[in-house]
Amino acid sequence: MPATWATTPAYFLVFAFLCGAVGFRLGWRFHHRVALLAAQSAFGWMAFLLAWAMVGTGWAAVGQRVGARNDGHFGVRSFSATPAEADERVIRAAAYRASMLRWLESGEGPDAHPRAILLRHARGRPSGTPRRRWRPRTSPRSRWARISSTR
Repeated sequence: MPATWATTPAYFLVFAFLCGAVGFRLGWRFHHRVALLAAQSAFGWMAFLLAWAMVGTGWAAVGQRVGARNDGHFGVRSFSATPAEADERVIRAAAYRASMLRWLESGEGPDAHPRAILLRHARGRPSGTPRRRWRPRTSPRSRWARISSTR
């Protein structure tokens, strides 16, 4: 059975591209930090789940890359055109912009060493964030035993 356009990987790449644009623009128009994040996340998940169900995980991941790149394109354009609005609508925008401008001017800062950046991002921690110690979780049964023993 021949595949139709709506079930091809190319369709889902275009769909992810459009979801990235719509998610950013819709979130931007809400004028709220959490709404921007929620709109981008919702449209990104919608594109990923549909592509994953129809063409597989690999193409869904590529689609996310396309959508994120499109998000970045619209974001940079909007942030550079209206930096005051970006400070209001994006979480930690002012601090990030200040650190990036300081880094671009002097070459010094937390992002001066590419290897350190890669390690920090691989660990999932921003710079300056202390490492959390692992603690075993208590099971619901042991919590209940503690509560009932105090009664």
